Amino acid sequence: MIDRAVAVSKPVSDRTDPLRPAESAPIVILTFSHSGVELLGDFLTSSSSLSCTTRTGLLPMCESVASTWQYIEGREQLSALARSSIRALVTSMALARSVAAGARIADSGTPRWCETTISGTSSAGTFLKIFPQAKFVCFHRRCDEVMSEIIESNPWGFGKTEFWPYSSANPGNSVATAGAYWAERSRAILDFQLAQPQSCLSLRREDLEADAQEQMRLVWSFLGLTPPRAVIRQRSDPAVTEHGARPRFPVDRLPPRLRTVINELHATLGYPPL
Repeated sequence: MIDRAVAVSKPVSDRTDPLRPAESAPIVILTFSHSGVELLGDFLTSSSSLSCTTRTGLLPMCESVASTWQYIEGREQLSALARSSIRALVTSMALARSVAAGARIADSGTPRWCETTISGTSSAGTFLKIFPQAKFVCFHRRCDEVMSEIIESNPWGFGKTEFWPYSSANPGNSVATAGAYWAERSRAILDFQLAQPQSCLSLRREDLEADAQEQMRLVWSFLGLTPPRAVIRQRSDPAVTEHGARPRFPVDRLPPRLRTVINELHATLGYPPL
């Protein structure tokens, strides 16, 4: 009986599953802590076509469920049945989170889901296999600005924070810890967008601050959405002091090798060296 049941189920799991229309496919913002992605989030939430969530953990969960399906089916590639099942699970949970957060579901249909993930880059590839028409906005920010915010926000150390794992190479060196965090997260996002150029749009916080109107025009176009009628207003950075620039950190505290890595990433992203 068991053998016959497996034999019968195989053709079902291998059938081609229908894809969601591109205009309803999910949107993912890939970024890291202290990137200033909240600025982009403010603009995206102005669209009634989007239901925006943050740090739900659905991308890592998606990868975990996919691994379970692979184990159950005994195959490396996800079957159509597995992809459909995971899509239904993720979509229903995203909708539930949106409703819990107070999103209004219009009679004309469910808004398009847009998730901002801080630590989901490693699972983005699996997510794209399940949602092949998903769009990713890769949100970047220069290293020195991120490092300054990380250090300012954790004056008593990095214990029990997401930055702690990056401290082992240079114990007691907050600058190196923050720099290592930025380098690894930025490299992961860059690697993903270079591997999936058709699915990704690269966006720098500095460009969004300098010309929000033009940058958001590119974002709306990439996502296939009509821009909201509201006028986009520039927003000043509240972390900048009244004297001008954000307080600087001692660059010489960066180990030479790490500084080289950061400068290489800066060059790729179009930032000046530290």
